[in-house]
Amino acid sequence: MKIRLVVLTAFSAVLIGLAVPNEFFHTGQPVLGLFCLVPFFLALYLCEDKRFSHLLGVIYGTITTVFTYYWLMFFGEFSVWTITGVTVGYAGYCFFLAPFLHRLSRVRVSWRPFVLAAAWTVYEYFKSSGYLAFPWGLIAYPVSDFLPLIQIADIVGVYGISYIMALVNLLLVETLIRYFNIRNEVPLISTSFFTRQRDGGKKNRKFTAISWNNLLVRQWGVFAALTIAAIAYGFGRMAMEIPVEKTFTTVLVQQNIDSWLSGNEMKSIRVGQDLTRAGIAELGEKPDIVIWSESSFRRPYKDSMKVFENGRKMIRLSPLSGKQEPIFWWDPPMLLTGRR
Repeated sequence: MKIRLVVLTAFSAVLIGLAVPNEFFHTGQPVLGLFCLVPFFLALYLCEDKRFSHLLGVIYGTITTVFTYYWLMFFGEFSVWTITGVTVGYAGYCFFLAPFLHRLSRVRVSWRPFVLAAAWTVYEYFKSSGYLAFPWGLIAYPVSDFLPLIQIADIVGVYGISYIMALVNLLLVETLIRYFNIRNEVPLISTSFFTRQRDGGKKNRKFTAISWNNLLVRQWGVFAALTIAAIAYGFGRMAMEIPVEKTFTTVLVQQNIDSWLSGNEMKSIRVGQDLTRAGIAELGEKPDIVIWSESSFRRPYKDSMKVFENGRKMIRLSPLSGKQEPIFWWDPPMLLTGRR
């Protein structure tokens, strides 16, 4: 049984890596997003030993990190810290998360999927907030192209979408365990989930197949109502005309060179300069701002002028026009909005 739980957990970790934006599905795979968490939650439902759920959490956190944050392995000499640090961090995070979810899987069946979906949403919120925030690989990302659904983010943020996606995964788990248990086709879960015992087991009341089906229909009905309401709001928002208050022109530069490879650092900057000049020429006017990708500089420009100029002014960033020195911002979100 424990091997089955490990396989389910590992399979779920691989699925979520494929569901979020990746090299195969650049904007995510929404179909996989609907059930990528099902194997992991099913493993927690089936797990009878709370201590073993710690191990399931570590397995999920480790494999998910490798498949979701694989790009952290391509930071040159820093990769040992980027991928290893994040992997250890999330494995530790999930070491505590899995037993908590395991405990919640034993709550009253009628509201169990809603509680677990809320718990998963809270987990994503905390892992995306604070000093060590890393809001990557959220369960909401697979549906990023479904514009009517994601419009609710202006009210509840991305976490409202995460709740809907987590809920559909959990309702699929509930459907699976009820179907197989009621018909006794596959003994996927112990009958303690479907039995209420009182007075030391003297009074025993089992849910019937009809009551289980009715409950399942009501739960799916709540999910359908939430989803339909979210989509209806989305269509309404998309139909609204949003007034334009201010515009600015920009040149976005992506040099598509691995600046972390030996010998590529200066070449990457030169290509960025050439693309910038070409972009300005194509724009036909002086842009308000030029934005380079985050990997353009391997070191702070102002603190490494001698390195970039190399005694022969090999790399010199000139202002777009005029004689003033160029101004650099390292926090564009603060620059554009005035706040983080």
